[in-house]
Amino acid sequence: MLFLWGTKMTGRLISVALAAVLLLGACENANVLDEFSARPYDVADPAAVIAAADWDKALEIKVTLGADYGVEPAYLSLEINKPYKLVVRNFNWTTQSISADEFYRTIAIKTVTSGDITFEQPRLDELVIPSGETREMYFVPTQRGVFEIQGRYIFYTSLGFVGRIEVE
Repeated sequence: MLFLWGTKMTGRLISVALAAVLLLGACENANVLDEFSARPYDVADPAAVIAAADWDKALEIKVTLGADYGVEPAYLSLEINKPYKLVVRNFNWTTQSISADEFYRTIAIKTVTSGDITFEQPRLDELVIPSGETREMYFVPTQRGVFEIQGRYIFYTSLGFVGRIEVE
């Protein structure tokens, strides 16, 4: 491929590269509190589900977001109506978020811990984890299904930030 400095093509390439750098910078500074929203639940009474769960028997699941944008493990198998503690650690150099819209709508979330702050019964669009940090989420799956997870931005998917959660 031949690039000639000073051509219109070079100017466009520089503009695209600059836009990409600015976008990544904006991703890094994403407000971690933007992870919560007022989206409707598909769970009829999340408070009742949370109250009925035996949190002393919550199964801990550890998920790692790697420096290469991978998710480990990429597949989770959960049981309906059982409590879980999800611990997500971000080893990437930038803030990452786990998008799993359909899954989040079908679980009763007791708490999400973000640093020293604990959010009670939040409704999630995505779970945002800054570089080097950990998030903990206590939840109960209430519906069977297979749910896709991915990073917030489409190019993260092409880098391997994909996964699947199956609730049986």
